[in-house]
Amino acid sequence: MPKRLYLVFALTILLLAAWLRLAELRRFPPGLHYDEAADMLLGRDIAFYGYQPFPVVEAYSGREALFYYLSVPLLRIFGTDIFATRLTSALIGILTVAATLALGRAMFRDHSHGTLIALCSGAWLAVNGTQVWLTRQGFRTSPQPLLEALALWCLFIALRRRKSWAFSAGLGGFFGGAALYTYMAARIFPLWLPLPLLGLLLIDSRRLLRLRQIGLFFAVLALTALPIATFYLSKPEVFLDRLVQVTEADSNAPTLLESLRLHAEMFFLRGDPILRYNLSTGRPWFDPLSGALMLIGFGAALVTVMQRTRSAVLRTAALCVLLAPLLTAPSVVAVGGFPPSHLRSVAMVPLIFFAPALGVAELVKRAPRLRYAVIALVPILALHTWNDYRA
Repeated sequence: MPKRLYLVFALTILLLAAWLRLAELRRFPPGLHYDEAADMLLGRDIAFYGYQPFPVVEAYSGREALFYYLSVPLLRIFGTDIFATRLTSALIGILTVAATLALGRAMFRDHSHGTLIALCSGAWLAVNGTQVWLTRQGFRTSPQPLLEALALWCLFIALRRRKSWAFSAGLGGFFGGAALYTYMAARIFPLWLPLPLLGLLLIDSRRLLRLRQIGLFFAVLALTALPIATFYLSKPEVFLDRLVQVTEADSNAPTLLESLRLHAEMFFLRGDPILRYNLSTGRPWFDPLSGALMLIGFGAALVTVMQRTRSAVLRTAALCVLLAPLLTAPSVVAVGGFPPSHLRSVAMVPLIFFAPALGVAELVKRAPRLRYAVIALVPILALHTWNDYRA
């Protein structure tokens, strides 16, 4: 694809993302949830009253503090107004779409439809109802997908280099560590990431280089995470408080196996039952068509992982997509927290959006004219999300 055409499509996707996240933000959503109120007040206290809760607010069962600091500039502009934290969250959501476009190009650069995969992943994230809904509210979770996307982007840039990779690997580790300062569910990310990287070590003959790149990434991640790790080691009751609340099961809570089934259904059958985390109760993560593309994409990812003729980095990228559903683990184990939870599943963003993108690429490979149907489908999905949002 010519560079200018890619830029036109990328800009269009970012404009769609901005419209869905910013349009009528003063009016919608009309209600104010207590989590939003608490997050705004904590940011206000930093902005105006000298409060310094870094790295964790001990109140409210423990809250990682990064979002509160990010909300300070707009709180200083707009004052103690929920619009300030909602706008902060919305802008971070738009930046996440941009980071996803960049990540797609880094992960699938040597795929025959790599540019298409990058554009489709960004487009599906831009118009996804779950992500539009969550990023139009001032929840502290909004920086987590952005930081994970930036961490993976820098990591894959490093993996594609034989020289001058240290800065990218280190910067990726910094972003990966910074993600831990956003939300409880982010704890799964550094535990999950060794899985695809172990796959890379098994399939790539340049193991010494890979060990050095991965080692630097995790060393900087650990260094970045040191303040929050030290805090939690000194106050384990804060670390465990909310975790115990959502994992304790009463007689009405589903079993772990039932939670697994609910999360499998979440993708395109039946989603989050709580309205404040979903456009409508039970609305699935993907619409049925996008869900079908997701399944095709998982199949394409599996085939790519198994093909020895493909580059090791491309196979690792496909493995990341294939393993993305495991990032819902914080929601799966929270059987006392009304599973499935779209909010607690946020760690799989943006990787999960590469699954339908791979599905599109697989279909376009067999029928090139289908790319025009995709161009028409994206604005239709955007309108569908906006109509559901207004309703």
